[in-house]
Amino acid sequence: MEELILSYSQIKTWKSCRQKWYYKYVEGLKPIQHIHKIEVGKYGHYLLESYYKGKDISKASEEYWLDKTENMFQEEIDEYVEVRRQAEDMVKRYLEHYDESEWKILAVEEPFKVNIPNPDGTESKDYLIGVIDLVVEDETGEIWLVDHKFTSIDLLKYEDNLVLDEQANYYLWALRQMLQVDGIAGIIFNLLRTKTPSVPKVLVKGGLSKAKNIDTTYEVYMQAIKDNGLDPADYQDILEHIKMTEKPFFKRHRVYRNTNEIDQIGLELHQVAKDIRTGIIYPNAGGYFANDPYRELLILDRKGGDVDFYKQQNFTKK
Repeated sequence: MEELILSYSQIKTWKSCRQKWYYKYVEGLKPIQHIHKIEVGKYGHYLLESYYKGKDISKASEEYWLDKTENMFQEEIDEYVEVRRQAEDMVKRYLEHYDESEWKILAVEEPFKVNIPNPDGTESKDYLIGVIDLVVEDETGEIWLVDHKFTSIDLLKYEDNLVLDEQANYYLWALRQMLQVDGIAGIIFNLLRTKTPSVPKVLVKGGLSKAKNIDTTYEVYMQAIKDNGLDPADYQDILEHIKMTEKPFFKRHRVYRNTNEIDQIGLELHQVAKDIRTGIIYPNAGGYFANDPYRELLILDRKGGDVDFYKQQNFTKK
């Protein structure tokens, strides 16, 4: 029996559509990327990785920027200048928001390959691979897996579904396998909102707008008062309103996991691996997003079209 190497992406694809999984992981088809975007979340993730590795953030940003824009035309580069500014500002505000002395850093961007054992504890030929964002020990001595999450939506709404986050659960199980200890507390979802807090508008008649629907923070509004040479006493009403209603731009959501829960995750992984080894391949129409090249390939395949030509034009081989 050959080794089965599973990533979370592979498992996710298998669960969404087995035919798509076959295209990607058996035939090795990878869509040709005509557009290379620079995204705030990925940019911010790299800056956080650099920070926790002890690197200078400014230098890390310059390295990332030069790497991502190397093959771009100047017009494309100009489009992403604001993305860079947004990512740098987000991480700067993040570092000002938290007292990082409460964390002892144990691992940063740690790659792993761990065996998925059989239910009786014996070693199998199945493995889970991935990269863990961060492992820390907090001020109480508890060990946590930290998973960075970047989103533009309200963090209070976003965190509602984190308790069921599959990837984080699988990585937590892998961390326990790597450390061979049961004293791992759980997962800290390190949430960062990619939206920049709004700066209040300067009114034509003078002063700042007191619109109550402004999506900002107390600190940003107060800085706008100082920057415009205004008296904070004149803005106590809106400052108090912001204090009471502002949506968080950073949040750390803790999900505890006991030994039994982590054991169950391992059993699930074993079953998924078994299913992939023996399961029948069939399509699931709901497992595709809009303009998904794999979806178009499936449709063409089902209609008896020129599949080989479509593959040559739209895919490369991994």
